[in-house]
Amino acid sequence: MLIKNIKNRWLTSTASAKCFFLANCSLVILLPVLLATGANFPVWIGGPTLVFLLVGFAIWAVPRSIAIGRSRTGVAVLLSLQAVMIPLCLAEARNIVADALHLPPQSFDVTVALLTVLLIPVAWSALIILLIVIASLVLVLAAMLIVFAISFFRLSSIFVLPLATLSDRLRVWCVALHSYQTTTVAHMMGALVAALVVCGLLAGYGALVFDRATIRFAAYILDFSVAKDYPGIRHGEPMRLLENGVVVYAKRDGIEITFEVDYFVK
Repeated sequence: MLIKNIKNRWLTSTASAKCFFLANCSLVILLPVLLATGANFPVWIGGPTLVFLLVGFAIWAVPRSIAIGRSRTGVAVLLSLQAVMIPLCLAEARNIVADALHLPPQSFDVTVALLTVLLIPVAWSALIILLIVIASLVLVLAAMLIVFAISFFRLSSIFVLPLATLSDRLRVWCVALHSYQTTTVAHMMGALVAALVVCGLLAGYGALVFDRATIRFAAYILDFSVAKDYPGIRHGEPMRLLENGVVVYAKRDGIEITFEVDYFVK
């Protein structure tokens, strides 16, 4: 009978609920191992639980986010955010280029433009992390309110035992709220796992793209050139003319780029 009920609930539940159920099962299997080994257990053992929580939250959140983004209000909000992010990313890209090259960023417009484009996903990721954290806090508050409501209804059902109909109704409400509580907690855990995953991806992306050597190499490729017939410069060396009669020469050793600043000879 128990197996039949579990099978019926599995067949009638949503894909998100199935993932959360599998996460609970994997956690039940993991708990004895955790209790037996204490803190001395491989981190990857908890991987299946985290994956099921992440997939369950994604199945639940992504379609709703897409639906909101396709609405008129969502499109207006997204366009407004993009309009705000672009100048902020441009300003940050200038600072990053200046810090990596130790040269005025206005003279390296192509590199600044490239970093601006690469910073836009970072800005959106930071916004997504903020929204996920806010959603997690809302879900925590919702779970707390549901627990309070369940306790209140249980106490109320004790005091209204003579009124059988009302007592039964309160018990039904307790069961319904308990299912909502389980789902809310699962969504909260999935949201936290999603935030951690996005943070990890963002850290890896930033370490790869915004590395000082990478930025210097990008500037060497994009903004430096060889001007063979231009007077007053060293011919055959990649150079970039700056303001106030200054010229920068670049030398490459593998992916390591070094700059030499000199005055333009008239």
